[in-house]
Order: sequence, then C-alpha cells, then structure tokens
Amino acid sequence: MDCPDCEDSQLVVFTVPSEYRAHAPDDTAGICPECLQVLGVDGDSSASDPEFEAISQDFPRGEAGVAVALALGKLTH
Repeated sequence: MDCPDCEDSQLVVFTVPSEYRAHAPDDTAGICPECLQVLGVDGDSSASDPEFEAISQDFPRGEAGVAVALALGKLTH
C-alpha cells in the first residue's frame, strides 16, 4: 500500500500487538518511510515481518519497532 500523501512511497506494514492497539489506527498498520504518517491497513502477509530498515538502518526491529512507529505516528500532523 502506498502513502496517500507521498507519491510512490510504500508503507512499512506491521501487526500491532494487543497492548499497543489503543494507540494504533487498526490491528494492522503501516508507517510511511518518508513522512512517518501511520495509517490503518487491511491485513497483509508481510505484516508479521515489517521491514523497518526502509525507514532507517538504526530503526528498532520487532515489537520495539512497532512501539517507535506508533509513537512517531502520533508526532506527525
């Protein structure tokens, strides 16, 4: 799925663990590597292994990456 604001920028899709769902737009979300907007997305098979390195090689992996992505999504807009 592409970011609606950044043409041709593919979202990094991830599954949101239950403890973070109150802070997420949906059970599956995506973060734009350009503008860092976080959007809810329909379930995606790649959501179980998010490629956060598309944002930065130093971006945390796994559940820590999900937490950082959701926090960054709150800072935008």
